[in-house]
Amino acid sequence: MKLFKKTPNKSNPLNFIVKVQNDKEQKGQQMEKQLYKISKDFLIISQLFISAPMGIHKPRSNIQRKDLILYRLHVIWCLSIYTFLAFCVYDEYTLSNIELPTIQKPLYFSEYLVYLIHLLELIRIINFRREMYWKFQMFILDLDRTLLEMKIRINYGDIRRFLRQHMALIVLHFIATIIIGYFYNDGKILNFLRTNTVYILPNVIIHISLVQYYALLFVVYKRGEKLYFLLEKLLNTSSSNEVWKFRHQLHLIRSLFAKLEEFTKSVNDHFSISILLVYFGSFINLSVNVFLLYKYLNSWGTSNPAWTIYSFAWAFMHVGKMFLILYYNQNIQNMKSKATVLLSSLKFKHQTVETTIRLFILQLMSDTRSNFVCGIAALNMNFITSVLVAISALFIFLVQYDITYEALTKTHNSGRPNT
Repeated sequence: MKLFKKTPNKSNPLNFIVKVQNDKEQKGQQMEKQLYKISKDFLIISQLFISAPMGIHKPRSNIQRKDLILYRLHVIWCLSIYTFLAFCVYDEYTLSNIELPTIQKPLYFSEYLVYLIHLLELIRIINFRREMYWKFQMFILDLDRTLLEMKIRINYGDIRRFLRQHMALIVLHFIATIIIGYFYNDGKILNFLRTNTVYILPNVIIHISLVQYYALLFVVYKRGEKLYFLLEKLLNTSSSNEVWKFRHQLHLIRSLFAKLEEFTKSVNDHFSISILLVYFGSFINLSVNVFLLYKYLNSWGTSNPAWTIYSFAWAFMHVGKMFLILYYNQNIQNMKSKATVLLSSLKFKHQTVETTIRLFILQLMSDTRSNFVCGIAALNMNFITSVLVAISALFIFLVQYDITYEALTKTHNSGRPNT
């Protein structure tokens, strides 16, 4: 006969560890569901506009065999849109632009060609590098789980607002260009539809692809802000009696900053060719529009006001694309500089702490080329100067060529005998 009844040990460390692990898994699953929920609509729209792989709106583990059929159908859909656009471009160039001056034809052709190359690049990325999209999502989730363990609150509402704001800008520009384009084409339905297809369709696709790029950089910046807040809190509340704990937390924050740096480089590398094509296409479009506006303003009495407004609308759009790429990259670099200044302003008597902080500062100041595009140019606000210089140089060349061409034409016509 047992004198004592054995009761379950509620303070068993093993049970506590299992409970903590289950709580972590549950919170991780909730975060994953929340992230995919807020981005689902945007990613489905991206798939329809051939700027995201099929199935990216749900976790990689949920992909089934039947989804492979959807992959093949999406490839057919992408090629159909591309073929239709190529046909419209050919029709626009051979019919609508046949009466354009000689100097304008190659510029318009270059713009069409950039659109076709850019869309072909997007189709290549979403079909041959689809795994990168899931890797980006998994990195964000893993980083957020780590921040959650460090008592940092994570909320995906800011990403939802970000996506909605940028999609609203795309819709507003789409509506504005359609309305202005109708008057620009004098109400001719065929010309109106062809012009919208050639100009608006590729730009909407490119814009949606860029919103993905902006969103990833936005996430990096916001996570950098959280790490900065954590770093500032650590430096303000640190005690000289807890050097080992301080070093451990500082090392953890440092490693997360390094992961964000590596992630930024991966994002810029993934979109590098697309970004390069954005700048090349916008550079050509802006140069053409500035040159044509110059010509039309010189003959304001005979110019078409609808065309002038139409050109301004496209010019602002291209400027906006180039500016936002630099703006979000610059924000990330500013955050690194802010953290560097914070660390540089502190001094600790403990030698090991000084060494750790010095290594952290060197890491933040090191040039990892994470904000470079194709290894050619740094994506920061200084790049605006290079773009403006290039546009000015091409504008001057076009003006000089146009003046020379008109002078030669007049000389040639004056030399003909009168009949």
